[in-house]
Amino acid sequence: MKKFIIYFLVCYSIQVNAQNNTANQKKIYITTDIWQQNSTKVAHSICKAINRDHDKNNFICEISPTTKPAMDNWLKLVQCDRYQQNTQDLNSMQAIMPLYIEKLSIITKGNSKKNIRNILINPIKIAIDDDRAVDVIKFISKALDISSQISTKKIMPEEYAAYLCSDKVDAIATITSHANQDILNISKTCTFTISSINQPTLQSIVQKDNAYIATTISGGIYPGSPNDIGTLGIATVLMGSKELSEQVINNTKDSITKNLPLVSKKHYTYLEKKVRDIKCPISQQN
Repeated sequence: MKKFIIYFLVCYSIQVNAQNNTANQKKIYITTDIWQQNSTKVAHSICKAINRDHDKNNFICEISPTTKPAMDNWLKLVQCDRYQQNTQDLNSMQAIMPLYIEKLSIITKGNSKKNIRNILINPIKIAIDDDRAVDVIKFISKALDISSQISTKKIMPEEYAAYLCSDKVDAIATITSHANQDILNISKTCTFTISSINQPTLQSIVQKDNAYIATTISGGIYPGSPNDIGTLGIATVLMGSKELSEQVINNTKDSITKNLPLVSKKHYTYLEKKVRDIKCPISQQN
């Protein structure tokens, strides 16, 4: 009995000391103004990855309840295109590392391959699940000097097949990571193709706005698309307040790279597959 009591007290003491050490550590807060399901999950995974090294880093990560923390010690998931018009926020940020890329997908019914110009030169009704897709399409139209006549219908991703296969819309436009299960589900009802943008056109488009990057959707992911599909990508970058020290930034990057596969293999796959030369308006400030 005596040994048990001693063992219990030792364990309790260790637990209390660990809690006290954690409580005394500096906190950094991670937030996102995107608040899409994928982004919030990535934010949680990043926090878990950082906290696996809390003893070495001497700081812990917590999810911020607000998109604009009042503290100086914060991290933020930022989509390049969303900050195009918010240059006043850039002065308080520094780029830490690119995280993942979401890609524009313009989906049409049938097997025939359609390039982006042929789709946009005619009046078209497009189903969207996010207003960003419309912004990107308008940007492409302007870059290609096309006077597009676009009408939109906002739908849920699970409605893709119902709207496209019954000809309620001419196309679906979405910005997402791949493979996307809702896109794959369309093939259960009808055939479809994802429009490709050829490389010369892509390069001319991205030169007009560095919020976007030229990228591809890998061939073979979707039925009827054996070859890589050229398209525009939007990067999500991990930013931090400029008050964060170089040591905190380096420890953060090391912890994410080392621990993210242990926390979330899916989110680590995003990280590993992405190019490291992402440019967006924010990173140019540094």
